[in-house]
Amino acid sequence: MKATITGLDALSKRILLDLDRGLKVSEVPEHYPVSLDQAKRLSRFRNMLNMAEENLDEKVFKKLESLGLKSLPLSSLFRKSDWEGIVDILAVVTDETKREELEFLLDGLEERRKRLREFKEEADLDLKRLEFKDRSLQTRERELLRLQEEINRRSVALIDKKFTVHKVKEELKEIKDERTDIQRKMENIKKRMVHSYKEIVESPVFLSEFDLKRQKELQDKALKWLFQRGFVAVADFTLPNGKRADIFAYNEAQIVILEVKVSHSDLMTDLKWTEYLPYCDDFYFFTPAELVDPVSLKVKEANCGQCVETEDGLKIIKVDERVNEVSGADELKFEAGQLLSRKFIYGY
Repeated sequence: MKATITGLDALSKRILLDLDRGLKVSEVPEHYPVSLDQAKRLSRFRNMLNMAEENLDEKVFKKLESLGLKSLPLSSLFRKSDWEGIVDILAVVTDETKREELEFLLDGLEERRKRLREFKEEADLDLKRLEFKDRSLQTRERELLRLQEEINRRSVALIDKKFTVHKVKEELKEIKDERTDIQRKMENIKKRMVHSYKEIVESPVFLSEFDLKRQKELQDKALKWLFQRGFVAVADFTLPNGKRADIFAYNEAQIVILEVKVSHSDLMTDLKWTEYLPYCDDFYFFTPAELVDPVSLKVKEANCGQCVETEDGLKIIKVDERVNEVSGADELKFEAGQLLSRKFIYGY
């Protein structure tokens, strides 16, 4: 019988020590009561610890070490040497943080970075448009100034000359006013970039420990509610587009996705929820009662559904009115079943 390992227990520490001494991963099951899969996970954890010790300060290293094998979702950041992201996430975790909560924090990190990229791209595009318009006005301004000089040199009837000079001066003034307005808009965009960048960077995309616990409570309620109504339901299911649904559920007739939100800031900063829609017949936001009104505004345009927490489960207060044919529905259901089996067999 294989032992249960966490990366923190005595058996894990003995294996980690032997790996440091040169024991091959493939040889671990020959010496210890663990599977090859468990040995590989310990080896990945060891590699992460070695990289953290070399590149991060002691406090961050200790935080990683205290998580044990729960820290493995962070391996993607270690592969990319994303030390900034690793520090950001480890700053908010505790010994009680669960593996699925770490995965949620990874999503939060990526979401914040995506918002920064999108904001910068939009602001840069606005600046380029204004700069192009300003250059065009400068060209026209130079043409008019040359024309003005030529008129002053020409011998023409006084009335015609005054009329022509008046028109040129009028257009020059319009150009000057328009360029002043463009400069003002460009300055405002630059100020907004600095302010918004700081706002996004400092935004609470990482849920508090309390919010994480509340989210788990709502997730459990929804899973039980769906199971009682004949659905196969699984938490934290990764869709083909790489996005992870809080709850993916299905029966013979339909696929349902529930997105759980417990804080106003998390709800407002979520830009990815529409990417879930192609993979379900019905999509619902599931929230505590205090978020009902902001969710109503969020789902109105997409005609999605909304449900609210009750004492013993949830209550649907708006049905999903979309008509959607889910492509690859059978494959999605099979993947969800595989995930449930893996969690039951291996515990993760």
